[in-house]
This record gives sequence, C-alpha cells and structure tokens, in this order.
Amino acid sequence: MEKTNLLAMIGSVLDDAGIPYEYEEISGRNALVLRFSDDEDTPEDCTLVLDDLVNECTALNYFVIVSTDIDEKTMGELIQVMPDFNLMIRVGGFGLMVDDGVLYFNYSLLTDDLDEENLLKSIMTSLDIVIGVSDQGKKILLPLLKGEKTAEQLMQEDFRLMV
Repeated sequence: MEKTNLLAMIGSVLDDAGIPYEYEEISGRNALVLRFSDDEDTPEDCTLVLDDLVNECTALNYFVIVSTDIDEKTMGELIQVMPDFNLMIRVGGFGLMVDDGVLYFNYSLLTDDLDEENLLKSIMTSLDIVIGVSDQGKKILLPLLKGEKTAEQLMQEDFRLMV
C-alpha cells in the first residue's frame, strides 16, 4: 500500500476516534502529528512516519516527545536511569537527545504482509500501547524531571511499566 494512502487511512481512523492530528512534512517525509494537552504529566506529541527499511520492508515509526527543555543536570540523571528503565519495556524504548534536552519514546511497527483491516487494527493497537507506555514512563520519571528525586533515588524504587 502506498504511504500517502496509508497515512490517509490512519487519519480517517483518528477522525472516527475523535483524536486530533495534523499532516506535516518532516525531513521530506509525510507524517501525522498527534498533539496532546499541555499537562506536564503527559507526553507532548506523537509523530507517525512511514520509513522504508532494507529488504523492501516498511515500518511505521511512532515517535513521542515525552519532555523538552531538560537541563544539563537532569539530563545527566536521566542518562543514568535509561538503561535500567528500558529493561522494563517489552516494545520500543525511551531515548535522549542530549544536546536538545529532549526525552522521547520510540517504537516501530513493520507494516508489510498485513491486509488492510489487520493493518489498521495493528496500527491503532500499537498507538494505544505507545501512548500508554510513554505516558506511564513520564509519570514515573516526573519526580526526576522536576528535580524532586535523583537517578539513584528513582532507581531504588520498584518501577514497572505495564506493557
């Protein structure tokens, strides 16, 4: 299925579900961007982009900006936490853009060899998982992001992400 058609189909499903989004061009690729509330407890936005991989596979990348404007000290704390934090996740993972002060969550879904109905079901199920994991992850990391806890204190807690 052509990428533009697939994004349009995803847009229709989002419309039906009442989920606001915008079409954008990011680095020369068409994308759907879902904007979330300005609530500090929730991720900022989720970008869906189709990428061609090797062996003629296509992946739908879910890229969620979890938090921005993270200062250097907090970024250092996050660097300590990320390896253990990501071990708790079965799909996708959290990452850092250290120079930009950004915490993100990323997941890729291979979209080939699925009929249209199962493809849309997989895409929407994956979106639910990605939003849930990124939201839950931010809530767990929020005390560190706010400077209320250090990486050491957070790592002593029994944090679990339900995936």
